[in-house]
Amino acid sequence: MRKLGIVGIVMAVAGLSFAQDIKLGGNLGYFKGGKDLKDCYYDDSGIALGGSGVFTIPGVPVDIMAGIGYYKVSGEGGAFIGTPTVGSPTTVKCENSLRVIPITVSAIYKLPVPTVSAYVGGGLGMFVASSVIEAQVGTGTTKTKTEKSKSPIGFQILAGAMYPVAPNISINGEVRYTSAKLKGKDVGTKKDVGIGGTSISIGVVYSLKSK
Repeated sequence: MRKLGIVGIVMAVAGLSFAQDIKLGGNLGYFKGGKDLKDCYYDDSGIALGGSGVFTIPGVPVDIMAGIGYYKVSGEGGAFIGTPTVGSPTTVKCENSLRVIPITVSAIYKLPVPTVSAYVGGGLGMFVASSVIEAQVGTGTTKTKTEKSKSPIGFQILAGAMYPVAPNISINGEVRYTSAKLKGKDVGTKKDVGIGGTSISIGVVYSLKSK
């Protein structure tokens, strides 16, 4: 699945040289993750950043959107070592952070809506994820830092609209759902951990096509 996803992304990007129009944009949004992030002591929400290019290819009924994003979730967790009712148990405090960089390619279909350029679509992505856990035992000041990185393949579905405000410039609003899993990364159960979620964003798009 991972190899097929990478091949699909590469083939889609390679075809963008035939684009009739290219729109480049950046956005700022709010990310809301799923239950898996909450169970792993992460806050399930955070700020999301992104950039994308939309490519119109002659003779093709859909546009191609290639994008890169960034979001981070963090949190704190703790666990007792020993029995709390007997003696003085030792507490392990953990500070967790997860950074995800989605690199995605989607096909988007333009809806026949007046005034705005509305669209829906979906596609594949590679989710470059990096997790950092800093553990502190008891009341000591020494922290143990653990870093791990994975890049699973996932998918996304999206819907949005672009509203023109000036020649070649539009305001873009978008809702996007992403799904990707880190294999066996739940600390307690070793189950897969979903690192995707829903994001709502707003941004600015600039068309390179001469008006």
